[in-house]
Amino acid sequence: MKPLNKQMMILAAIALGLIFSGTANAKMLEEEEGQFNKDKRSQVIKQLNLTPQQEAQIKQLQMFNRQKAKELFLRLREKRKELADELDKARSSPIKIRALIAELKDLQGRLIEQRVEDVLKMKEILTPEQYQMFSESLKNMHKNNFELKRKRASGD
Repeated sequence: MKPLNKQMMILAAIALGLIFSGTANAKMLEEEEGQFNKDKRSQVIKQLNLTPQQEAQIKQLQMFNRQKAKELFLRLREKRKELADELDKARSSPIKIRALIAELKDLQGRLIEQRVEDVLKMKEILTPEQYQMFSESLKNMHKNNFELKRKRASGD
């Protein structure tokens, strides 16, 4: 096997692993956990004793962020599918694969940037005490979700 073909096979295997890692369980539990997280976030927000102005600002921020995130996730899904399709071809194009990987990296970076911007905007809306309470509650929620997923994966 030529070195370039061997490298492409290794790259393809890595890319497929990245594309499909963790998606099997995520799809099955997505709706259930999504609703649970939405309800839990609503409870956290209610515990913060927000002013009506803060409530309105957070509601607007959440609506805007949800739409932006949805668009980015849809584009990520499309690009992952394109990459999987290209890797499934008998003669994959290394140039196209590299371009798709670059696009995936860009989209992932944009998601990270959006999350950081969201945190900074929440800090502007909430008082320091409210933000600390909000942050701790979300950390606990994520920890509980992680533990729940781990239990489900181990069959407990």
